[in-house]
Amino acid sequence: MKYHLMRHEGMFPYNCPLCSNGYTANSVLQDHIRRKHTGEKPFECPVCNQGFKRKAHLDVHLRTHTGEKPYPCPVCDRPFRQRPDCLKHIRVIHGEDPSKFNIRFHPNMCVPFPQIVSVTDMELVLDGEDLMQTGFEGNQGLGNE
Repeated sequence: MKYHLMRHEGMFPYNCPLCSNGYTANSVLQDHIRRKHTGEKPFECPVCNQGFKRKAHLDVHLRTHTGEKPYPCPVCDRPFRQRPDCLKHIRVIHGEDPSKFNIRFHPNMCVPFPQIVSVTDMELVLDGEDLMQTGFEGNQGLGNE
């Protein structure tokens, strides 16, 4: 709460020496420097070794390897890997205002994805028969989003 109030009061005692952005905590400043100025990408894909600055970005990327598409279109049920892709689809294909739909992560659309500890483990997951199940019959609406 202390840092939250500091932000509202415009108090940023920790300034980046490279770009002068201000932060309420030294740990946030260090994270900023690491991600914005050093190019460090500490989150690596266990399949293709691509690096990411944030774990959330790695999590979305992993869906390209698993086939997981947890965002179904509420109009036609076509699944998407990312929420923004689903929203764009609703707007462009169906001519609807996406804000009138409650697009949420749909856990039943997910492929079981065990804890991956090595590339070998990931290869075993990728060889599994159930990998591409999306909760739809056949492959209706599946494609490269």
